[in-house]
Amino acid sequence: EGGERLAGLGPDIACGKRRIKGHLSAQSAASLIVEPALATHQYWRIGRIATASMFRGQGVGTSLLKVIRDYARQYKVDWLATSFGHTSELERFWQHSGFWPARLGQKADKASGLVSLLMLQSLSTGAAEQRQALSEAYQLDQGQYRMDSQSAVVSAIVTRRLNAFCCQTLAL
Repeated sequence: EGGERLAGLGPDIACGKRRIKGHLSAQSAASLIVEPALATHQYWRIGRIATASMFRGQGVGTSLLKVIRDYARQYKVDWLATSFGHTSELERFWQHSGFWPARLGQKADKASGLVSLLMLQSLSTGAAEQRQALSEAYQLDQGQYRMDSQSAVVSAIVTRRLNAFCCQTLAL
């Protein structure tokens, strides 16, 4: 997902004007903090990972993710991503494996009845530089952010979101 092929669309993706099929992670990250460059980062999204119940808790899934992470680094991938129907158990597994929540869906999926959770893991230096902003945006969106803190990162995110909203509203 993502990559240089989205470079010309980055500003429209980040502002929510364009959605490109097959680029969920890139679009979500770029629009969360209204940062066009995030659309051009390279993402590998892990669709499903499962272990038989008798092998759970023995490190099988974690070992598989380590192999994926090692391959991703060889291929110069910026981010690993996953999106799934949110349960506390699944979130703990992914956090234990080095992922952190980036976006919680607003509506329950019709099939599972669960809201989806997008989780990311930064692999490159460029991704690591954006991690704090994405993490603070998640906290802000979940109402977990203390508004009395003087974070320049959050101020910039709010300003960019307001500018994007105004541009979309004026375009109508």
